[in-house]
Amino acid sequence: MDASPRKARDVFLAAIKLPAEEREGYLQEACGDDQGLHQRVSALIQAQAEIGSFHEAPALTVDQLITERPGAIICPYKLLQEIGEVVSGPCSWPRRTGPGSARWPSR
Repeated sequence: MDASPRKARDVFLAAIKLPAEEREGYLQEACGDDQGLHQRVSALIQAQAEIGSFHEAPALTVDQLITERPGAIICPYKLLQEIGEVVSGPCSWPRRTGPGSARWPSR
């Protein structure tokens, strides 16, 4: 029998609140004989462990100024010239360096 997505979600959310060493016991109890549900929730737990949490690496804050200057390359963009200043530091005009290398913003 296929596990319903709602049931899998509920079991998953309860399981990730537990310490890792207690999860398998909880899954066996919560899933009972439903192997499909057990496999689905186990896969979700594994995927969650692999991607981690966005809380582990916080985004830049206002206290951390942007240090890139004209000439710097960020992904497919090269910063051409400084066009202003914002709270987090200078604002530069980018140019795409790869395919479709049009200036952005295009206004």
